[in-house]
Amino acid sequence: MLSIVLVQGCATVTYPSPQSVEGDHITLHFPHHSDSSGTFLNAIDAMCTGGVRGSTRAQLVFSVEGGVGFCFSAPITGTRRIGTDPELEYSTPCARGPLGGVRGPSHMLIFQVLVVSKDDDLNPDQAQGGLEGKVEAAHALARVQVRSFLDMPPGINVNGKLRYDVDGSWVSFAEAAPHFTRKAYALAFGFDQDCDPDARYRLSVTGITRNGRAVLVPTVDFAPRREAVSPID
Repeated sequence: MLSIVLVQGCATVTYPSPQSVEGDHITLHFPHHSDSSGTFLNAIDAMCTGGVRGSTRAQLVFSVEGGVGFCFSAPITGTRRIGTDPELEYSTPCARGPLGGVRGPSHMLIFQVLVVSKDDDLNPDQAQGGLEGKVEAAHALARVQVRSFLDMPPGINVNGKLRYDVDGSWVSFAEAAPHFTRKAYALAFGFDQDCDPDARYRLSVTGITRNGRAVLVPTVDFAPRREAVSPID
């Protein structure tokens, strides 16, 4: 009898990794280490996608002003489809290795930013990204997609059933969820540049308002990171 043994190996990839930010009124979130930052940032972390599968530093999650959360992901490659309304077509991670998309010119470098608020008072429609990197600085308006964001408080056991506090009444998850559903916004900034996993990038985001006032978003740097990841989940 012939036996086949599959061994799950690792592959080395290089990708631009978002770096930690510092400043007043900024709370960093470290996924998979602690939930002390609360359900707000944990939920953002769970929603945040993109970057390189299996990597450990492809997303950066933080909040500012005590109530606006962000997730910056490592960039991906793509192309721009020209039509009545130009759209971005997403492709593969901007990475060198078996999971990456560096196999010739990519024509588009796309940075994805997820932004949510504890209150439904955000307006990202005029969001603009400024990119500094290996070529001259570039700017791009965000492509905005609305997503749902569930910011549930901890439940408690009531007579053997999990219940949640809604205005003093303990109700089921299904009854409570609509009261804690917020709007989240997925922003995509597409730049007419080729992907270079070994380059350093700096992304600044402006134009997001909260209650009519500008949200000061810290600038995020991206530095090359070489990492061994599993090509199989």
